Amino acid sequence: MSNGKVLIGNWQEELAYERDRRHLLQKQKAGQAAAGATLGQQILAKVKAHKAPVPLTPLAADGLLHLGAAVVIQNAGTDGLLSTDLDDSATIGYMTKFAVTTAKAGGPMARNVFVLENDGAAPDDIIRYGQRLRIRAHPALSMPAGVAAAAPDVASSPLYLASMLKSPVSFSKVSRNHEVFLVQDSGSITNWIFQYANPEFRLEMEGQPVKANALVVLLHVNTNAPLASTVADHYTNDFGVECETCCHRYLAKQVRGGNAPELPANLWALVTAPAPAPTEAAQ
Repeated sequence: MSNGKVLIGNWQEELAYERDRRHLLQKQKAGQAAAGATLGQQILAKVKAHKAPVPLTPLAADGLLHLGAAVVIQNAGTDGLLSTDLDDSATIGYMTKFAVTTAKAGGPMARNVFVLENDGAAPDDIIRYGQRLRIRAHPALSMPAGVAAAAPDVASSPLYLASMLKSPVSFSKVSRNHEVFLVQDSGSITNWIFQYANPEFRLEMEGQPVKANALVVLLHVNTNAPLASTVADHYTNDFGVECETCCHRYLAKQVRGGNAPELPANLWALVTAPAPAPTEAAQ
C-alpha cells in the first residue's frame, strides 16, 4: 500500500515515476519563481541556451584525438549527435541524472559538444585505444533556472557521461537496457574506453592512438557494454523527437568466437573542426 493505493505490476517503476513527476513540478515552480516567467517562456529560454553555438577543437596536425579536445560524438546508426536536455532529469538518492539522446543538429552547440578528459596516468595527451577517459559536457552548457534553483550544487559542477547496470530503478526508458545519462559524479560510473571498430583487429590496436573522426566503439567500463543509439528507440522532449541512448551491444550476428562486428548503433565518430588553413596556421 502507498498513499491508500494498492500497487500492482511494476510498482517500483510507478513509485519512481511519481517521485520524478513531483520533482519536476517542484523544479518548474522554483524556476518560475526565480525567473518570473511562465513555463513556456522557460522552455524557450532553455532551448536557446542549449543551442548556443560552441566551437569545436580543430583537427590536430597529427590527425589524432587529444585530451581536452571539444568534439561532437556522432552515431553511425541514427546520424544524430550525442545531446542532452538538462530539464529531462531524475533524482534517485544522492544522484541527479540528466537525459542523453542522439539528435540531428545544424552544427555544434552547448547541448551536443563534449570534452575528452583523462581518468588516470597517461604518457602524453594523445588518446589511445583501451585508455580510460571521461566525457564531460561542455562548460558552456548552463542549467535551466528551475534546475539551478532546486539543485545549486549540481548547477555549479561539471557533468560527465555515465551509465550503470540496469535495475528496477535504473534502466533506459524505451529499450530497457543500461541507462546512459549525465551526472555530477566523476567516479567509476563515468569511465569509458575506445575500442577499434573492427573486432578482428581490436586486440592488436590496444594502446595505439585513436584517429579523429574515425568510427570507434565507446565501451563503458563498469557495465562492459558499449554506448548505443537506434532509430527504433525514440521519444519526444522539448527539442522534438530524438533517439534514446543506452549501453547495449548490437551484433550483426551471434558467433561462438565472440568477434562478430557491432551494428552501426554501436559505432561513433568523434568529430573535430577542420584543420586550420595553411595561412591561418602560419599566423
